Order: sequence, then C-alpha cells, then structure tokens
Amino acid sequence: MSNLKELKNKLSSLKSEQERFEREIETNKARKDDPNWIHWNQFSSEKNQRLDREISRFSDALKEVTR
Repeated sequence: MSNLKELKNKLSSLKSEQERFEREIETNKARKDDPNWIHWNQFSSEKNQRLDREISRFSDALKEVTR
C-alpha cells in the first residue's frame, strides 16, 4: 500500500512541476527577441517531453498497482 501512496505522490509532484513549467513557457514566449530565447526554447521542449514521459510511466505504474 505504501508503494501506491508513493506512486500517487510522485505523479502529483510531476504534474505540478509540469504545470509550473508550462506557465514558465507561456511567460517566456513573450521574450522571443531575447537572443537566449532559442536556447531556452529548445531546453524547455526537451524538459517538457521528459516530464510527459515520466508522467506517462508513473500513470501506467499506478494503473498496474491499482489493478
């Protein structure tokens, strides 16, 4: 049962991190004139993809545990 709680906590944490990061992306879209924006945009895209993969992995694990 503690594994289920740990999975739920990790999934919740990842989703919160992704939401914060998506807000940061929206904020930085207004700064496209900044020369560092291209590098930041590439980094943010990679980070968001990593978060999506982790969330998917933990969601799948949570489904398995709750079966």
